[in-house]
Formats: sequence, structure tokens, C-alpha cells
Amino acid sequence: MTQLIQHSGWYMPARETHFQEYFAKQKHGEYQKRQRDNAIVNCREHRVVVDVGANIGTWAKPFAEVFDTVHAFEPQNDCREAFEENLEGFGNVKLYDVALSNHSGTADFYVT
Repeated sequence: MTQLIQHSGWYMPARETHFQEYFAKQKHGEYQKRQRDNAIVNCREHRVVVDVGANIGTWAKPFAEVFDTVHAFEPQNDCREAFEENLEGFGNVKLYDVALSNHSGTADFYVT
């Protein structure tokens, strides 16, 4: 089990500094809001959305409130654990523990 912390209402890996710094300066709901809103408004029907590199769920959670189904892909164990905490109670979200690519196979994944 990864050590998770909670910051501004979001669970995240303790090693995560990007969101901690951003949320300390901004409102947590504003994180990439313009880009998310643009993605939502450009979908005529809100049936299925795919979140590739779902991280802790900052896109998937607002999507889950609008779309019928969210397919989220996140290869990092600690981010998936935080994602599961952040999206608890959303039955329309399916989280896959893989990375996506244009070919099949395996690869080493390094986090710095």
C-alpha cells in the first residue's frame, strides 16, 4: 500500500508535489478546467469518455459527473490507489492498470 496524503480534498501519493503546489495556489476545481470544459462541450452525447494517463482522477471525476461511462488508464500503482480513493462511489468509472501505446508489448516505466 502506498502512502497517500489528502490535499484540498484530493488523495494523492505522498511523493506528488505538482498537485500540492498547484492546489496551494489555486482552487482545486480549477485544475485544467478550461481544457476539460472544452472537451466536454465538444461531445454531442455524453455517453463514453476515455481518460488516458488518468493519474489521481482530476479529469475522470468531473467526467464521471457528466458522462455515462468513463474508461480510465493509469499504469502507476500509487496514482491508481489515489484515483480509487478520489472516485469512490462513482459506479460509472472503470480503471485499467495499463499504459496505452500504438503497439502491444511491455516496457519499463520510470518515475522520477
